[in-house]
Amino acid sequence: MKKFFNFVAFMLLAVMGFSAYGQSVDTVAHGKDYGKGVTLHLKNHSKVMGTVVYNAPGDSIVIKNLKGDIVTYQCSEISQIKRRHVIVSSFGKGFNGEGPQKGYHGNVLAQSIFKSDIAVSTTHGYQFSPTWFAGVGYQFYHESGVGKKLNHLSTIYAEGRCCLTQNKLTPYVGIRFGKPFDDRLNYYLSPALGLRLGLGHSRIAAVLEISYDKYDEKSNAFICDESMHLRLGFEF
Repeated sequence: MKKFFNFVAFMLLAVMGFSAYGQSVDTVAHGKDYGKGVTLHLKNHSKVMGTVVYNAPGDSIVIKNLKGDIVTYQCSEISQIKRRHVIVSSFGKGFNGEGPQKGYHGNVLAQSIFKSDIAVSTTHGYQFSPTWFAGVGYQFYHESGVGKKLNHLSTIYAEGRCCLTQNKLTPYVGIRFGKPFDDRLNYYLSPALGLRLGLGHSRIAAVLEISYDKYDEKSNAFICDESMHLRLGFEF
């Protein structure tokens, strides 16, 4: 249990670190920062958020807005340009075409717990916003260690994820909670910290996770160890 609380504390510190980084805002120099998230403050008192496609110093700037439209603004229309670190644009904002998009998403992950034990899981669900994903999944776990009472285990679970940015490289935190198909176990709980790397298509990505798996046992059955996992796979 001590390992579990240490892992949760680590994830909270990581989230706080990303949040602190994302809240800084500074001015973007003309002619630089292609592909960066920016906010244009227009002279008509409106704001436009997006990413820089092209910037001609002293002339115009081309922006891909949060709807995915490509729009050109003359410098004479702009009063100020500020850079937005991607975490600011993720929470409560629209999809920007770089991170996970709205709709169905699935993944397949293989994992190891730094021993001889392995597991394979698949999750399928829906991305409701740039930040939130929810789904259900199945995991098959195989224990090959000597002296264990458990050789294999199937588990169904619900999973939620919170994406910390809306970018090609997307850090996220997630948690699984489910029921193993074994009468000696009460529940399965697995918080995780992960990275999603887009592979040139909005729905295809490589996924890397560090997780902490806990199987709650009845009457101290000593079936499964609480352990750290490294998960690697792909999202589609």
